Amino acid sequence: MLFEYFASELFDRAPPAARRFLLETALLPRMSVQAAEDLTGDAGAGEILSTLVRRNYFTVRLSGHEGRYRYHPLFREFLMARSRKGHSGSSGGRSRAAPRRCSSRTEGPITPRR
Repeated sequence: MLFEYFASELFDRAPPAARRFLLETALLPRMSVQAAEDLTGDAGAGEILSTLVRRNYFTVRLSGHEGRYRYHPLFREFLMARSRKGHSGSSGGRSRAAPRRCSSRTEGPITPRR
């Protein structure tokens, strides 16, 4: 039921570029703006993350960590499930390389689910 809410009220209503950003960055348990930029190739990642926080997209700015964010664990789980189902668009090659590019810019281990 909660995943249906995420799908119908948030994810499906988001623009395609925002959906792609969410799916690609869901690989990271916590992320810096730089890690999100590296992963997505989007220089506007900081603004996107700030907008997600303002619009209550189950995204929080980590206190005490300037420019670091995370998705609510259940929202992240939803995004990961969506990504596994093949709704990720053209991010396939990027998502497998993400841990190598972003490991030094996140907090905690990064292992993509398959």
